[in-house]
Amino acid sequence: MLTEAWLAEIHRRLIEGDPVAPAELAEQVYPMLEKTLSADNPAINDPDLISDACVEAFMNYVKKPATFDPTKRGLVGYLVMSAKGDLINTLSKLKRDAQKGNSGNRVELAELAGNEYTEPQIERQWDRIRDQLDIVFTDPKDKEAALLIIDGERSTQVFASVLECGGSSTEETEKVVKRHKDRIKAAMKRKMSDKDE
Repeated sequence: MLTEAWLAEIHRRLIEGDPVAPAELAEQVYPMLEKTLSADNPAINDPDLISDACVEAFMNYVKKPATFDPTKRGLVGYLVMSAKGDLINTLSKLKRDAQKGNSGNRVELAELAGNEYTEPQIERQWDRIRDQLDIVFTDPKDKEAALLIIDGERSTQVFASVLECGGSSTEETEKVVKRHKDRIKAAMKRKMSDKDE
């Protein structure tokens, strides 16, 4: 079981730039983070929304561990709060898209955003996230797809266009795009141990 002492030690190691610490933290905490965020949002039945929010929360913390203040809350609580904020941002975007008529079959998620969430109070620091992705990805297509994931883009055709991939049918294209998205999300988890320059 996780202890406060273990979490404090892993945080110290992240601050010091230990390249092994992120993987250890992910192994111990990431499944719990996804499970908690999913349980806290039972009305959301799209696992990608939960996963994307957790990936961004983890990535932001590992890249900038000093943003976590252990005197204010526990590390797990901080990550849950961060992931929830990212999820709110995505839902808010879906709501805006729905109001503009651009949400396709995601209107129901946009409605959830209006019914259960308030607009985020702080704009996301997109330049910082872009800098992080420059470290994670060398292929510009992967970086652009990662930005789409973080931004909550759901269109298969948009991803297929960016990644320059597809299949002979809509169903095959969806499968190809999903494989690429899964690969990119896995890379975001795996390579988040790279230190900032």
